[in-house]
This record gives sequence, structure tokens and C-alpha cells, in this order.
Amino acid sequence: MPSRVAFLALSAAAALAFGALELCTVATLRPWRPPLFLRTAFELLALWTAAGLGVGLLRLALDRLARRETERGAGFTSGLIAWAVAALVVRIDPSAKQNSVPLLLAGGALFALLLALQRRVMARLAAVPLVGRLPTWLLLAAVLLGGAEVRRRGRLPPPPAAAPTATPTAATPSVVWISLDTLRADRLGCYGHPGGLTPNLDALAREGVVFEMLTSPMPLTAPSHTAMLSGLAPHESGVTQNGVPMRPDVPMLPRLLAQEGYATAGFVSGFPLFHRSSHWGEQFHWYDDEFDPSVPWAEGTRATPLGGVALRTWRHFRRWRDPVERPGDRTVDRTLEWLDDKTPATAPFFLFVHLYDVHGEYVPHEPGVARSRFFQAHSDLERIALVADPAERAHLERLYDGEVRFVDAQVARLVAALKAAGRYDDTLIVVTADHGESLGEHGIWYEHVAPWHAEIHVPALLKLPGGAAAGSRVTGPAQLADLAATAAQLIGAAAELPGASLVGAIERGAIPPRRLYCQSAFDSGYVYHLISVSDGRHKLVHRAADWDGSANRVIPPQDELYDLVADPGETRDLLAAGAVPEGLDLEEWRRDLDAYYQRCLAAGANAEVAADIAEQLRQLGYGN
Repeated sequence: MPSRVAFLALSAAAALAFGALELCTVATLRPWRPPLFLRTAFELLALWTAAGLGVGLLRLALDRLARRETERGAGFTSGLIAWAVAALVVRIDPSAKQNSVPLLLAGGALFALLLALQRRVMARLAAVPLVGRLPTWLLLAAVLLGGAEVRRRGRLPPPPAAAPTATPTAATPSVVWISLDTLRADRLGCYGHPGGLTPNLDALAREGVVFEMLTSPMPLTAPSHTAMLSGLAPHESGVTQNGVPMRPDVPMLPRLLAQEGYATAGFVSGFPLFHRSSHWGEQFHWYDDEFDPSVPWAEGTRATPLGGVALRTWRHFRRWRDPVERPGDRTVDRTLEWLDDKTPATAPFFLFVHLYDVHGEYVPHEPGVARSRFFQAHSDLERIALVADPAERAHLERLYDGEVRFVDAQVARLVAALKAAGRYDDTLIVVTADHGESLGEHGIWYEHVAPWHAEIHVPALLKLPGGAAAGSRVTGPAQLADLAATAAQLIGAAAELPGASLVGAIERGAIPPRRLYCQSAFDSGYVYHLISVSDGRHKLVHRAADWDGSANRVIPPQDELYDLVADPGETRDLLAAGAVPEGLDLEEWRRDLDAYYQRCLAAGANAEVAADIAEQLRQLGYGN
């Protein structure tokens, strides 16, 4: 019995050593407030101690089941080896670039092998002074270094490799870029909504510039965000679907600004931008995509100290079940911790904040408001029956509007933090969205799948350093791919990006007519291939020929033409009505659109999504 107690004590002590190492690593990799650090230290050390005791008990139970007495040397050595292997398996981080499943299997096989060999090999080694302990300490050292490296690679992707080419000055503006996923432009007061859903965004609009007709190249999270920060259309970047990783040779604005001396950080809330899915972490110095799985009993226990420890311990060991979304208030909490560390200094920073709350499933934020059954429906027929009920449709729109209010409040927290730190006036703030949402337009309910105006018209607000151009509005066709080049010019950066800078348009108040393109999410299982071209006033939508398996027939191609100024809801097809405007060369538009379609098809044919990434995207409703 004393030897078993000693073994458990040694196992717990070794676990504490691992915990101390991880705590030191965590302390150096991110900024901390003292209360949060002390709480984290307590939870981390308690977790590791429990892990050490648990593995020690498991080892003793195995010995008992095998009816073997634990020899002092062999039992100690093989027990610690078993614990070290188990610790490594448990500590594999799913946010690392490698898939953790093979590592789990390999760790389990090694664990079984060590148990099988422990009597024959370890008993002999244990009889030799020092040598008997050598395998244990070597393996422990390997686990310490290997585990720390796996976590480092998963948590903190390597920063941009190029050395800074310029030294920023105190007058160099910082950039805060806020993306509000799935936010329709027409839900903001500054775009005409009368409901008062976005008082904070509207206040920001009064102090900045509003682009009235800015559109997304594709109503899908990863491709549109990539266009937003790289200036490249989806067929140019190669990111044509969620789950297609960013190519390392395609620089985005944060990487280019890092080369000019900016500190760069990204905080994201949805799985399509998770590093393992997008490889976006390679574009930033610091990339925070650590999500918490949903735990049914979380709300009832987190208020108590013991319940909080239990909750975080549960989450710690369940990280292999990658969640797909993080609430926006938690993302902003993490952002403010980072911002607190940066704002006292004069060095400029680029901060990207992505909030995913407006994306379905819409979560109620008002007391007594229930979730909708729509997002739990098991079939399209069930969803159709639900949206046929006017009360259910009104409920869903109320939930959507509640999410809009929620993200508006989170933007207010970020703005307040900048003002409190004295960094608001000299910071360029960009607020936009990757795409909108259909709320019944064209028969699409609470989804974003096609280049309809409700899904691709997004808000674009720019608060310029020093309050320049406050209250301005810019008309004419703009696109997400223009924003990175615009931001670079506004802050005086040397970075050159594709896309058209809109700085001149801000001065003129208008963008000259030009053709902008958009495509549906090809090969997503949602809809037929839809592509569109628009000059800001008129919009031609082409539906490619497709096969209808249920009716065993070919669906012929179809074109539709809309006047976006007179009919922003796209309810009147000018082609069907025989009301094509004079001077509009439809044949030229069709040839132009066909050439664009062929480029999209070629790029989409080369896109591949890993099976595990595709499965998690399906949890969000992407694809079938």
C-alpha cells in the first residue's frame, strides 16, 4: 500500500510539472490580466494533477487485474511511461495542423506495446542504477518538448516570415477590421431600416463613410472573407468553397502590414475561418480561434468556483470535438484582452474581429423567447411547412433582428475600448459583412446560397483616422475585394493589393459604373450554378443548365434581369416583362458572363475539402 501511495504521489507530481510547463508556455504566448491568469493557473494545475492521479490509478488497476505485484523499479518506470503516453494523447490539440486521429491511434498502440513489454524489459532495466530510470526521463522529456511544440503550432501559427521593410511612427494609424457575418445591409438604420436595430453602427456611420452599393463576390464565408482581405475574387485566390485552405503564396493585408511593422491579430467566431479549415493563422502574428464546445449543463454550474473548474476541465478534455461557432461576446472578451496589451503603446496594430452570431441558427437574446424549430427540421418538406406559417416566419425574423442587435452591442464594446485607450481618433475602423441572408426572397428562407441582392449586398462603413470625410456617402458599384486596397491607401501603407482603391470615390462621392460579378457556391449541393453581373443599376443573373434527377429532365439555362434601384428586392424580371432598357447590350453582357463562368468552373474543379473539415461544415448547414 505505501508503494502504491508513493507511486500516485509521484504520478501527480510529474503531472504538476507538465502543468507548470504549459502554464509558462501560455503565459508567454498571450497577454493576461492578473485575475484571469491566477484563475487559469489554478484550473490548469488542478486539471493536470487530476490527470496524473487518474492515470496512476489506471496503471494500478491494470496491475491488479493482471494479478501482478508492482515491482518498485519496473512498476514505477512503466507506470510513468504509461502516464506520459496517455498525457501526450490527451494533450493533442485539434487546432494543430495535423489530424489528431492518427496520433490518438498511434499513442494507443504505443501504450499497449509498453504494457506488453514492461515485465520483460523494464524489470531488467530497473535493476541497473540510474539506467532503470533513464527511459522514463527520456520519454518525459520527449513528451514535454513534443507536446509543447504541438500546442505551439496549433495555437500560434508562425507569423509572417519577412522582416519589416519600414519602421512605423507614432502617427501611423492602426486598423480595426470588423466583419459581421451574414448581416444584410438593409438591417442597418444608415441603410434605411426604421427599426432602430443598430444604434451603435449608425453612430459609427455618422462619423465615417457609408458605401451604399457594396457587394460580395460569393455568399459564402471563406471565399468572401478571402476576397475582403486579399483583393482577389474566389476564382483568383482559389478559395472557392468553405474548407479550401488559403494558399501560402497569396498574401493578405495583415501579412503585408506586418512587413511594415504592424502588430497583427485575428479573432474569429466561425469554423469556416478556423485556422485548420482556412490556414488564415499564417497571415497574422496572433490568431485566436479557440472555441468552446457546447456543454448542456454549463449555464447551471459556471457561477460556482467548483462548477467553473469542472466546466473548463470538461471542455479541456473534449477539445477533440471541435465546435463550429463561438458566441460574439466571448470573441470580444478575448479581443479586449489582446487590445489592453497593445493600446498603451504607440506602435500601430491591425486587428481583425469576426462575429458569427447573425449566421443561422439564430439564438434568442431576449428572456422568454424560444428558439425556432426551423433549424432543427430534418427535411426540406418540414422546413417548407414551417415557413408557410406566418407566425413562425415572424418569429424567425425577430430572432434574426435580435442577433443583429447583439452584434451591434459587441461593436459598441470595441469602440468604447478604443476610446478609453485614446486610440479611437487615430484608428481606421472598417465594418462590413461577408454576405447577407435571404429572408424569403426568391423562395430562399434563412439561407445564403445564390447571388441575389439580399444575400450579396453588404454594409460597408469606414471611420477614417482623424474623422476625415465624416458623414459622407458613396454611391456606385463597389465590392469587398476593393476594401483591402482602400484601407492600405488610407493609412499610407506601401502594401500593394489587387482590387480598386476607393479613396478617390470617397472624395468624389460616387464610383463610376463598372461591371461586378458574383457566383453561387458551386458544388455545394444547394442550388444550380447561378452567376451574375451588375453595373450598379442593372443586374443580369444567369442560371446554368442542370439536371433535375427527381423529374429525370434537363433544366434549360435561364436569364433574369433586374433594376436594382427601382426594384432592390428583385421581384420584377425585366426580361420576362419585355422591358429591357434601351442601350443595354444584353449579348455583350452574356458573353462577358459566360467567360467569367468558365473561369469559375476551372477554379472550382481544383478545390478540395478534407473529409473532417467537410463534416464540421455540414454541422453549420454548408452542403449536403
